[in-house]
Amino acid sequence: MVLPCFVLLLAVLGCATIYAWKGIERTDLSRVETGASRQTVESILGEPVSVVTEDGYTVAVHRYNRGKAPPCPIDDPNRQSCVMIPLAELGGYWMFYEPWFLIDFPIEYEKQRGWLSVIYGSSGRVITYTFASDSESAVGNARRKIIQEPDELKRLLDEYRERLAERQAQRWREAQLPLDAERGDPNAQYILAERSEAQAERWKWMCRAAHGGDSRAQHWMAARYRAGVLEPKVRDDVQAHLWYSLAASNGDAAAERALIALAEEMTAEQITEAERLHTQWKPSPGACWQGPIKAARE
Repeated sequence: MVLPCFVLLLAVLGCATIYAWKGIERTDLSRVETGASRQTVESILGEPVSVVTEDGYTVAVHRYNRGKAPPCPIDDPNRQSCVMIPLAELGGYWMFYEPWFLIDFPIEYEKQRGWLSVIYGSSGRVITYTFASDSESAVGNARRKIIQEPDELKRLLDEYRERLAERQAQRWREAQLPLDAERGDPNAQYILAERSEAQAERWKWMCRAAHGGDSRAQHWMAARYRAGVLEPKVRDDVQAHLWYSLAASNGDAAAERALIALAEEMTAEQITEAERLHTQWKPSPGACWQGPIKAARE
């Protein structure tokens, strides 16, 4: 029984050659973007195959992996001889075969490798990149782009500089935010309140922003008093009316609608008291350190 099976195996191997090949992972090009440093690019793509200069630009040619797949894909019209075996991937390896009379040696690992030319500006930052089928085309494509599309390269570079300036400005604003809040900027105080996870810290900054005239914070205060979620967790329509009135006077249309709805649920005495508080109200951000109920009433 063993001998016939062995003979049959030899016959099969005589008609087809079976290969096992570990697939390659697709190169992640998401970080090879305008503005990326050469160090970043080379950490992804490795050392360039070649480097040339053209009109003040540097062109670095790299290899990259198109993706994890057999080196002779069945959808390639020029390689119809390569056929996937069922249960294709076993233990991370692709199994495939070719009839012996159609074998193209070697099975090209290179089929899954592409060429990429990265164009750097004078600062050593990526401007753009192009794809190619071979190293000569990679250099040629990049040179044509530099010579024929200088305005496009300038536009990409200008857009990168604008994004960089915006990121730098954003970092500066983030660093300034706590300082601006301490100096009394209501918008900065509101942003810190929104970001605060600790309730005491959130209350402090929201209260100070409300006293500073931020309508969003004033609306927040009113809603909390109306819901009765502030200590001692008792609904306070008079304080809610006060803060809705302040927010509405600062242009908050939603607060104005909420004020009308709230007034329908209040007694005449409560409305009179709320209007008196509104008339006499003065910003007192320092009181926000004393707790929600006392601070709101002072």
